[in-house]
Amino acid sequence: MEKLGLDMVMKMKDGVVELFPNIISAVVVFFVGLFIAKIVAKIVATVLEKIGIDKLKDKLNEIDLIGKSNFDVVPSVFISKFLYYFIVLIFMLIVTDILKIDALTDLVSSLVNLLPNVLVAVIVLIIGLLVGEAVKKIVLVTCKSMGIPGANIIGSFIFFFVLINALMIALKKVTIPTGFLTDNLTVIIGGIVAAFSIGYGLASKNMMSNFLASFYSKGKFAIGDIITIEGTKGEIIEMDSISLILLSEGTQVIYPLNKLTTEKIIKHNI
Repeated sequence: MEKLGLDMVMKMKDGVVELFPNIISAVVVFFVGLFIAKIVAKIVATVLEKIGIDKLKDKLNEIDLIGKSNFDVVPSVFISKFLYYFIVLIFMLIVTDILKIDALTDLVSSLVNLLPNVLVAVIVLIIGLLVGEAVKKIVLVTCKSMGIPGANIIGSFIFFFVLINALMIALKKVTIPTGFLTDNLTVIIGGIVAAFSIGYGLASKNMMSNFLASFYSKGKFAIGDIITIEGTKGEIIEMDSISLILLSEGTQVIYPLNKLTTEKIIKHNI
């Protein structure tokens, strides 16, 4: 029994002695990897900071979704940290290969292959945020200049539509199944669009009729014209895309612009 125990101890000793050079090599490789990763990350952070990539942070903070959250990421720091851990994982892959730990080698290898896709997914998401915000601003300016009601609602809807599509692309990049999400989001977005269209149409029916009336009255009525509307005679002193102001016997009377299409209007020659 004692001999059997002694044999086991000797075998363990021989195994440790045999693995000792590999362990030393693995430790050296690991610390060399940490040193290289730290140096490369520092250089990359400095270069990115000097070329002004951190200005992207200000653009992202202009987006309501980001600005109102506690999410604060400096691009140069994020990219340099990402590169740091990527280099460390590569050296970890070498370490596990030296130690011949196959299971751990496969795990680290999977992470090394996944990280570039994660970076691409983040870039896609950022582009989605920026594009969505840019389109939202264009819609807001266009709607407000044309007097279309509910400009903020329309702009926000378009922003989130672009962002959701960017999110779907990002999830696919990190190999997360999106079939179920895509199918359900299609139904949900379709329902939201239908509800929004009906609700918006009912809520803004009068405002939209005023908006359409502005095209009808364009060139037919102008400030300074003397008209009679609903039995009230006066001078048009102000007119925009939704209403007109009539000065009648020293009193200002405000009419919704759709009155120009629904009422009989008499235009007097001066």
